[in-house]
Amino acid sequence: MPAQDVGSGLTVLENVRGSGSIQGKSTWFSGIVKMMNSDKHLNGSRSRGRRSRAHQESDIQGLYMYGGVGVGKTMLMDMFVESKPSAIKVTRAHFHDFMLNIHKKLREQSQRQDPLGFVADSISADARVLALDELFVTDVADAMIINRLFKTLWDNGMVLVATSNRKPDDLYKGGLQRDLFLPFIENLKSTCIVHDMESEIDYRKLARYNKGTYFIGETRNRCLNQAFDQKTVGHTKVRNSHINLQMGRRMHIPLSAGRHCYFTFEELCGKPVGSADYLGICRNFHTVFIQDIPCVNAANKSAAYRLVTLIDILYDNRVRVLCSAEGDVHELFKDVISHADSVGKDGQQWVVDDNLSFAKDRTVSRLIEMESMEYLVDHANRHAPELLLALAEIEEKAKDENNNNLQAMAI
Repeated sequence: MPAQDVGSGLTVLENVRGSGSIQGKSTWFSGIVKMMNSDKHLNGSRSRGRRSRAHQESDIQGLYMYGGVGVGKTMLMDMFVESKPSAIKVTRAHFHDFMLNIHKKLREQSQRQDPLGFVADSISADARVLALDELFVTDVADAMIINRLFKTLWDNGMVLVATSNRKPDDLYKGGLQRDLFLPFIENLKSTCIVHDMESEIDYRKLARYNKGTYFIGETRNRCLNQAFDQKTVGHTKVRNSHINLQMGRRMHIPLSAGRHCYFTFEELCGKPVGSADYLGICRNFHTVFIQDIPCVNAANKSAAYRLVTLIDILYDNRVRVLCSAEGDVHELFKDVISHADSVGKDGQQWVVDDNLSFAKDRTVSRLIEMESMEYLVDHANRHAPELLLALAEIEEKAKDENNNNLQAMAI
């Protein structure tokens, strides 16, 4: 059965805003809610393999929203989770976090005859709906297990709501042993409604800019250090501490004060660190300072991949980020291009990499949003409510300055 295509763009917003609920609306969101409320999903078998799944329209078990950066995918996911029926339990996670947890559980159940089946059944037993943000596959270890994992979840009656920057057919494109991953794509397309969030607008770039979080120029590191000192007044600064990670590992923290930590780019991205390390930082700190982010070149391409992962995870956890960088946000990835774009280009400065070229727009967009007042307020609401008053004063002052500027122009 082909993918269920129901149009493109933010078609749900006009129906959701002002209603207070997504139930009863003639949108694909209300269809997912009806799906969750159906007898099949409320009372269906939770035992793997007991239900024969015929790919008919009534068997659709999810929604897959894809599109470019800043088009509203995560916002709609959050609205959906907040508006779910109270009787329905939803597991909401970033795809990075979800797969890390899957591999952890597989190691814990390695002595079982079928560890993957057991893990899938346990996930199905814990929740009715799986809401995954930023489904983006680059790891061959993930690619090898995803098809069977999700097939089992769907067979158990679970509903999937997922967001991604890529359409289904482009998932894990160019990846190792991709032929083993292709059945998942077909299952996804036949099981879920596929919705293109196509838009030429990056809504994150419309957020109001808040100075003092991204420093460039010759004084950038001095400014970053001053910001660290200002924001950690009253906290004892600690050098060379550690935080505990999964599987008994520990991560070195070069400098911290309260729930603020300070790294160089080399310490965070130039070493073999990954998602588990970055998640450990999010669990222990709400503000991260990053010194000397370089513009991407052939020599630091691996570190650039880690930067993409780092920003994804910090953004998803609404961690506040202050950083110094070699160039403006838009300059960081300016030399990264796809193979298609490299045709006819001369020079050695280009970093030709399809995956990094695809991911760079998302990273740039998120770095821009992290500078916005909206993001900082969201961060404060989640992690540091004591900052809300100061942010409100900054916003009020900015409004007064704008009004004064308009009056001066009128004169």
